[in-house]
Amino acid sequence: MDYLTQKKQHEIFLGGSCNPTTWRQDEAIPLLKNLGITFYNPQVSQWCQELIEQEHLAKENAFLLFYVIDSRTRNVVGIIEAASFAGSSRKLVMVVCPYNGPGHSINGESISDQEYVDLRKSLNLLKDLMEKQNIPIFETIPNAVTCAAKIIYERDMTQYVNKSDNIFSQKINNDLVPLFEDTFNTLDTHKSGTIKDIS
Repeated sequence: MDYLTQKKQHEIFLGGSCNPTTWRQDEAIPLLKNLGITFYNPQVSQWCQELIEQEHLAKENAFLLFYVIDSRTRNVVGIIEAASFAGSSRKLVMVVCPYNGPGHSINGESISDQEYVDLRKSLNLLKDLMEKQNIPIFETIPNAVTCAAKIIYERDMTQYVNKSDNIFSQKINNDLVPLFEDTFNTLDTHKSGTIKDIS
């Protein structure tokens, strides 16, 4: 798709954590509007079946995918989607907010020690994959939006790779990487290439 055709599409797809998070409206969207960057926001007040195809097309046609993994949700689908896009060489910028520890609250429920360990491992694995694919990861949305804007305006990611905020350091065995693809395929029951986020 050439640049002129792409400009008719949304430049950024805002993926990742949805309800109860408000990062799109509170932070990302005001910043993107100020920069004159077009975006698609999949988080709506009233969801309907017709939005599935619209969201899929926006995700497929966006120049850059902007994914936020917010600690207020478990992010099962967001992590798998981000890993899938990284593996398919899509242009991607990540924001990852780590979980505070055992007892961290998600939707009013305190997570157990074991769930914290599992969630932490999944985020470490995700970061490991992003680093191998040279995808920049940030802890804050403003820093990530600044990076995304430069990539969009310059149409080049090479100078922004490995600009991680170094939020995690543990390396995960490469043998675990195929688990992302297997889990995604299991949840993608309609084989549409997308899955709806769950808390």
